[in-house]
Amino acid sequence: MKKPVKLLLEMNDITDINWKKISRMLPSSRRYALDRAPTMDELRLLLTNSDLRFQAILLTIASSGIRIGAWENLNWGHVEPIKCEGNVVAAKLRVYAGDPEEYFTFITPEAYEKLQKYMELRAAHGEKINKDSPLARYVWQTTKKKNGEATKPKRLQVTGVKRLFEDMLWKFGLRKEKKKRHEFSIHSLRKFFKTRAEQVMKPINVETLMGHSTGISYSYYRPTEKELLEDYLKAVPLLTVSETEEVEKFVEEGWEPMMTLPDGRVIMKAMQAKPTFLKLKNYHSCKAFKASFLSFN
Repeated sequence: MKKPVKLLLEMNDITDINWKKISRMLPSSRRYALDRAPTMDELRLLLTNSDLRFQAILLTIASSGIRIGAWENLNWGHVEPIKCEGNVVAAKLRVYAGDPEEYFTFITPEAYEKLQKYMELRAAHGEKINKDSPLARYVWQTTKKKNGEATKPKRLQVTGVKRLFEDMLWKFGLRKEKKKRHEFSIHSLRKFFKTRAEQVMKPINVETLMGHSTGISYSYYRPTEKELLEDYLKAVPLLTVSETEEVEKFVEEGWEPMMTLPDGRVIMKAMQAKPTFLKLKNYHSCKAFKASFLSFN
């Protein structure tokens, strides 16, 4: 829809149009409706055979549902870790910061850890990391400097993010033939976020965290940041790519993740049953949210 309108305006010398803003308001192209959410095994294959940069990008999109276009202006300062008792329970991510379309979402502790390690790697090679540092940059070079030196980062553009992901799909056989439409693309990560988060979260909260307009419902339902975070924390085990096999098994059997404790235990609740405790690594919960499940004990 955008291309013919853009051509018409250009033919009539109307060029002062902010297409970036217009594109964000347009519905997704129909071709993306043909994609599918990647399986956990596919994501783990990509995660365990890639570098820190790719891991950080993959986990950030998969655990937040952001659009690929958001990478145009994502900076390190747009990521705010949420801690409790010294543990990161999630991180707040400001999307399209400074624009009228700005909103926030969250990423998992797993995604934040990869972003932090990626920043530390860049700092170790001489880059001065600050709040304005691009969240993803082109790989620095020591000979040809067109993509930026280690100390002079060049932001990774949307086309670069897309190409990086497509190259990985080809490399590991997740894309085997050339065609216009593929069932597994970088946009599939948004579908991964949506389908898994909706298993335990309110659908309207999932839509809000994805930056979708919720229509007239939004006029009557405006959740606070705390309410959104509280709901998001239920989905953290399902959005965590590594070490989630046990949680997945319980969910398939009809159990629901309720909360995670500082010692790493995940509280699972079944219909008409008391919560049970499932021991998993790397999961933590904030004391401030304990009141939400104490009544079930």
